[in-house]
Amino acid sequence: MTIQDVSKAKHTNKEVIRFIRMPELRHLIGLSRSQIYKMIKEGHFPSPIHLSEGTVAWCLPDVTDWMHAKITRANPTVHRC
Repeated sequence: MTIQDVSKAKHTNKEVIRFIRMPELRHLIGLSRSQIYKMIKEGHFPSPIHLSEGTVAWCLPDVTDWMHAKITRANPTVHRC
């Protein structure tokens, strides 16, 4: 499933459950690795899920929910996505 497929899914996001790793996460949200981990530490971004020893990923619905919340906070009257 591609990012384009995910963006076509209904806004409920819970219908598409997929793990994404750091390279895809960085591409999706446009932030650096260090900024992502800083926001996690501050409680402003979803924590990763430990898949195995030394392997973490993020649940895509959690990330897209965070993105929608950022858009809504930026301009509550405009829905850009």
